[in-house]
Amino acid sequence: MWFDEDFEWQDTREQRSWCATCGKKKKKSRTCKHGDSIRIYECDDDNKAQWWKWKNGQIMSYTDDDLCWDQDTGEYMELRECDGGGDQRFSAGPPPINFNTNGNNEEDIFELYPHNQVDKRCVSQRHHPRRGEELLTLPCDRTRKHDTSYWIAASPPTLSGHSLDG
Repeated sequence: MWFDEDFEWQDTREQRSWCATCGKKKKKSRTCKHGDSIRIYECDDDNKAQWWKWKNGQIMSYTDDDLCWDQDTGEYMELRECDGGGDQRFSAGPPPINFNTNGNNEEDIFELYPHNQVDKRCVSQRHHPRRGEELLTLPCDRTRKHDTSYWIAASPPTLSGHSLDG
């Protein structure tokens, strides 16, 4: 999740690096399993449960590319077997999008939308990030108000801190 020095989350301006992580009931995993929810945890370069692949609008687990982010259970994200269906398709915006995996350029931030909800619903969490919160889709105007609509792509070893000072 993108953090800017002007943001104040949980009454602090201290930079925290938050990553989408698979897990169950507020317990983060080291690998992803079918039915895991997608939650926010502090980034850890060594935790492959925070590594994701993007292909044809699907977000797949790095540890099992048969598992995709899915929102068919409602607004929350879970891992389900990839089927290419609409509940597993996402768009990133606004254009132009550059998935720069160095994670250090503000111009590379993006929002994630369910494929049929571009600029209407954004992937985020309920308010300012807290450890273990589930990712879900919310109205984009709400996530923008709380500075939680933007993401940045990073690849190890730049997950922790996203190389923002580099």
